[in-house]
Amino acid sequence: MALTPTPAHTTEPAHARFTAGRHGGMDGGGGWSGGGDPALRRVRYGALTAVLITALAACCLIAGVIGQRFHARWDVTATREHTLSDRTLRVVAGLREPHEILVSADVGRFDRRSWQRVTDLLSAFAQAGPNIKVSTIDTGAPGADRAFEGVIARFAEQRAADIQAASGAVFAAAADTGRLAEESRVLADQLSALASAADLPEADRQALRERAQILAVHAADAAKIRAEVAAAATRQRGRVTLPEGDTAAQAAKPLNNAATTLQSIATTAERLLAAARPDAPSRQPLQQAGRAAADLARRARLITDSLDRLRPLEPLLVARLLQAQEAVLLIGPRGVSAVELTALFPAEGPGGPLQTSEARVRFAGEELIGTALASLVVPEAPIVAFVHAERERLFDPRGNVNPAAGIAKLVERLRLRRTDAAEWAVALDRQRPDFAAIRTARDGRPRPIVWFVVGPPAQARGNDPRAAAAMADRAQRLADLGKAISLLVDDRQNVLITIVPSELPAVGQTDPMVEALASLGVKADSGRPLITGVSTTAGIQPQFFQTLRAAETANIIGRALNGLAVQLPWATPIALPAPPADGLRAEPILVVPASPDTRGVAQWQNLARARQMPAPDTRRDNLTGPWTVAAAIERAETPTLPRQRLVAVAGALWFVDELTQQAAEIEGRLAAAFPGNTELIDASLHWLAGQDELISPTPQARDIPRIAQIDPVAALALRWFLIAGLPVLVLGIGAAWRLLRG
Repeated sequence: MALTPTPAHTTEPAHARFTAGRHGGMDGGGGWSGGGDPALRRVRYGALTAVLITALAACCLIAGVIGQRFHARWDVTATREHTLSDRTLRVVAGLREPHEILVSADVGRFDRRSWQRVTDLLSAFAQAGPNIKVSTIDTGAPGADRAFEGVIARFAEQRAADIQAASGAVFAAAADTGRLAEESRVLADQLSALASAADLPEADRQALRERAQILAVHAADAAKIRAEVAAAATRQRGRVTLPEGDTAAQAAKPLNNAATTLQSIATTAERLLAAARPDAPSRQPLQQAGRAAADLARRARLITDSLDRLRPLEPLLVARLLQAQEAVLLIGPRGVSAVELTALFPAEGPGGPLQTSEARVRFAGEELIGTALASLVVPEAPIVAFVHAERERLFDPRGNVNPAAGIAKLVERLRLRRTDAAEWAVALDRQRPDFAAIRTARDGRPRPIVWFVVGPPAQARGNDPRAAAAMADRAQRLADLGKAISLLVDDRQNVLITIVPSELPAVGQTDPMVEALASLGVKADSGRPLITGVSTTAGIQPQFFQTLRAAETANIIGRALNGLAVQLPWATPIALPAPPADGLRAEPILVVPASPDTRGVAQWQNLARARQMPAPDTRRDNLTGPWTVAAAIERAETPTLPRQRLVAVAGALWFVDELTQQAAEIEGRLAAAFPGNTELIDASLHWLAGQDELISPTPQARDIPRIAQIDPVAALALRWFLIAGLPVLVLGIGAAWRLLRG
């Protein structure tokens, strides 16, 4: 019997039926298109791949655009060496107008790694704010000259009014010099004619003849000077005409000699007039010559004075600097500041790589550029006047610092910030100086003055028979210094005063250094310096300095140096008024915490020799802490009196270079041992000058990671947690686990 196969018993393999159903059975109503044609499948897959690649490229492009507009950087280094400091960020945030950082250098001559460090720093500045632009002129590349000309032309366009005024002044001086030359030549001829007057003695005729010859030479020189001054008014720098006022002033200097000759002619004419008879024929010519000579002398001095008063044009300074050396220029609407490029590439010092670690060098570069930028933001840089009663001055006539003063680095740091350093030597200058020559800022406003009282005069040493006279002289100078401080405080001047231990309270006298503070309600206990007993193998030894790593953050100065080590030798307690008087605000900056090992010692004079900590004297010693050792005092402004600020720091020579420049090797790096001393100086001077926006830690304070001092209460809690908390926690977890398991 023959059997007919049915669909249920077909012999076609199962995978063939599945394939046919997938490719051939769904080609109608919206199934898979293309049927089983391999070519169509390849086209379809290719199209899908192209769409996917295009979509991914578009996503990457959009992400890049968004990243350029909204970007973020995370600096996870311990020293935050890839992030600008708070102080620099405040300066950049204070820019309300566009500023440019222009680097002019032969890039090819620098080590690639060193140059990359500089470009990273400049990039950080460019990203810190919208008003900072960074440009580079590679002097070793083709087209550098055109780039120079473009910068000078752009800058000259911003200063067009200044250039026009300077050009007019130089042209006017040239014209006046030309007239002076012509009239001097005429006067020389008149004097030659007078030398032939018969009614004059032969000696006088010879004198007039000689002066006429000299004046003729001056007239010829004045004609040459006129040409040089006129040429200086039309000096070309690329496509721009920049008058060189300083060159014109230098060319006109010989006119002072001509003025001297003309004045001597006027004097001679007056003498001859006084001796001549009333009816002498030479009388009227002598009178005319004398008047003309006096007038010409006055005009010659006016020409030189007008040129000397011309300030160098900033576009001209930029042009000269760019052509003379490699530099970093900071250009803003208020002016130009420059940083020598080699300062960003310091050579290794005696310490080798320790002194030139990348982070340390980068912080130094940020300090230089940030400070130059701040000088443009705050044009009224203060004047710091050091007040002392020594017989020797701190500065010589050229402004160089006396090495014995120990403040060379401090003054260098001040001048880096365009802060002028001056002095009031009370023992040599009884009258308070007004610094009129440097008091006016670039914008015409008066610059603030901060008076820095560095401490009492040095004591006489040795067994010199004249020691008694020296001590009397020092006492007089100390009294004069106290009067000077009182004058400053009463006159509402801003003062940074250093408080040093005094032997006078021990004999019942008042310390003149702190007497002026009493009017503010501040009492400085200068007769009892804070001394700490330190346990050693030789017994309890006295320690004469206080090292603090925590500051009072309620005060703006304290916030700037909190966490940085500050060392105050021979610190003395400062008692602030509680509560302060109306209009008076007094805040502690640094406080020595209470400790049984620290106290204000009344009998301290011989401790340095005894080297043994005495027993506490409950009647005389200051045993109750904590003790304020640095404070900020402010008196509010009134309708008739200005605001006054004062900072008192108790510590002998806490500001000298020997202490601020002291370094220690930490983790393979040389780091400042007491960076807080420098920060205390900077923050105090900024606060006293009214520049609160610049008060924040500088880049140099971040040379190494610094751990803030733990609060004593927190340290006690942490200690008990480690001793008892951890065992109790382990036992609690074990008990809980036992209960859960039943």
